[in-house]
Amino acid sequence: MSERERGEGSPIHSTGDRRTGEAAHDHRSFYDFFVDLIRGGLGQTALFSLPALWILASTPVYTVEVATGAVVSIVTLSLLLALFRGGHLEIGRPWPVLSGRTLSTSAGWRAVLTRAVYLSSTLSLAAYGGVLVETASGLPLLNALVALALSALGLALLPSLSADSLRARRRRFGYCLLGLLPMAAVLALAAPAGIDPSIGLAVLLLVGSLRVDTRPLGGQHR
Repeated sequence: MSERERGEGSPIHSTGDRRTGEAAHDHRSFYDFFVDLIRGGLGQTALFSLPALWILASTPVYTVEVATGAVVSIVTLSLLLALFRGGHLEIGRPWPVLSGRTLSTSAGWRAVLTRAVYLSSTLSLAAYGGVLVETASGLPLLNALVALALSALGLALLPSLSADSLRARRRRFGYCLLGLLPMAAVLALAAPAGIDPSIGLAVLLLVGSLRVDTRPLGGQHR
């Protein structure tokens, strides 16, 4: 039997076919990551961190420093959210994914509130923390490095701090309060120059949301 006859009926994949398949897979993977980056990364950061973003944009002092810390924090949060949400990066614990299915329950809406308060506090901690470090050291590079490091650390802690147990709620409350302290420090420095009343409303919204978030759901024990 000839070589041609023995191979008849068997699929033959050339090197070119394999390369084409690998290229298509790589293209698909890049597309999936891009969608995760826009929808799950930048989308979540912009939507859930809206109060903190408003405060950052309205801060009347250290505008360049605030902008630097905010941009680095937003980019870092968006990128890492996309990596964690899409399963491209793992940190040991399962990533708490928000979906339309979870929103049909009270626990799902609590998860949304938790994510909003947590991301706003993380953005505040990273951006304003970088500003304070730069003003103390005079080194703009430290602003970016601190904002990047605190953003990454905050997201790494999210799976463990977003649980609804009493211990997790207490730790989350402490973390979020810590995240608001640099904001309070910078706004205190801005007080003599005058503060937009909308900043006060946004701060009250954050504090009120934090209080609601750390209360147990109905029917749960403290």
